[in-house]
Amino acid sequence: WVNLPEKSRELLPQLDALSAWSREFGHEVFILCGMGGSSLAPEVMAQVYKKELTILDSTDPAHVKRVLDQDLSKSCIIIGSKSGSTIETASQMAAANEQLIKQGLDPKNHFVVITDPGSPLDVQAREIGLRVVNADPNVGGRFSALSAYGLTPAALIGIDISILLDDAYEASLSFAKPGSVVTQVAAALADKFFSFTGFLDTGSNVAGLGEWIEQLIAESTGKDGKGVLPITLRRKSSLNYPVISFDGSGSNSVEASLGEHFIFWQWVTALLGYLLEVDPFNQPNVTEAKEKTSALLSRWSKGREEITPVFESENIAIYSSLQENSVEHYLEKAIANSRGYLAIMAYLHRGGDDQIKDLAPLLESKSKLPTTFGWGPRFLHSTG
Repeated sequence: WVNLPEKSRELLPQLDALSAWSREFGHEVFILCGMGGSSLAPEVMAQVYKKELTILDSTDPAHVKRVLDQDLSKSCIIIGSKSGSTIETASQMAAANEQLIKQGLDPKNHFVVITDPGSPLDVQAREIGLRVVNADPNVGGRFSALSAYGLTPAALIGIDISILLDDAYEASLSFAKPGSVVTQVAAALADKFFSFTGFLDTGSNVAGLGEWIEQLIAESTGKDGKGVLPITLRRKSSLNYPVISFDGSGSNSVEASLGEHFIFWQWVTALLGYLLEVDPFNQPNVTEAKEKTSALLSRWSKGREEITPVFESENIAIYSSLQENSVEHYLEKAIANSRGYLAIMAYLHRGGDDQIKDLAPLLESKSKLPTTFGWGPRFLHSTG
């Protein structure tokens, strides 16, 4: 990833040709199916450059139906999966393919696949004649913003990706020097004072960047009982943990173009891993979660066991090993048993149930604990 600002220029002719094909065909609706690093960076790019890009990173039936249950005749459906076997992405691709055929459309005119060379998806896509862009297999998903995973969707929706690469390259020239800004920021984040760090992109020129940084730092450093817990904020926290903004406000602010931000935070995260003595490039708990999910699915395929709530009150059902007599008592126990922070994991319709996000600042204010929010199953591929 260190040399991606230069190396990714090799992709420009292929992406220019792909964009020309898309324009000539008349694609007007762009849908990106991908989890974690395969979709977070393109989502930020689309927001910053004010381009339309629908992100499908959920298996929520209502969400999938809302995205795919439309006229797809002018749609370009981008499938991004590094491993080529991501369960959610494979399911989304199958659903999209079924809908295309149902509408009498040729999938070859509507699918673009991004994956590592030789992956199951790479083999499958080429066999059926889909357009494929291969990414550098040596770059991890969360460090892939400036690789094919970030640049392909960006090019298709009309972003000048050469500017992103130019800005990232110019910024990176000073990073390897002693005392550079990336070493200073990494050293600050390694301090226990920054073990909980908020990221506030509201009002900045890089809307959405906080969620990309959240995955980068959480998945890279959160292991072996160590790490910095990044918290994406929509407004200043009522607690006293440090907050990094991107608009020049506050005592901790980083102002840069999007390309500069991408390479800057990747360097910071890699150095932070070194200072915390963890490998920033592996993801043992993500792999563990995938393995446990596969084991559960295999077990449930023989007959799903019934799981019942231990407590119900009106529209609230609680699943727990504890026995309490009210919702309030369960919340009190959850807060008392927390390890310094709370995490809200919402398996709901992103875009339709957005009010649920207001729970995070409310719970944080009431509990006096840093509180994160994540959409499921999206968060499993970012913060875990």
